[in-house]
Amino acid sequence: MVQRVTDQAAASRLRAAFELFELAEQIIRQNVLRENPQATEKEIARRIAKWRRQPPELGPSGGALRLRPRP
Repeated sequence: MVQRVTDQAAASRLRAAFELFELAEQIIRQNVLRENPQATEKEIARRIAKWRRQPPELGPSGGALRLRPRP
């Protein structure tokens, strides 16, 4: 069955995706500082940029990992 997505639902999903992306960057920042408490802002920015360039992890079938849709 095809489900129609409203503009409001699409906007909500996009906001959630951006929030998750920002959270991931915060986690990377924390990990860099945990590994090297003296890391400079330049080093932290370099590590975040490196993470952004990495392709997504692949699942066992070779495709990108995805969450299953809610029932």
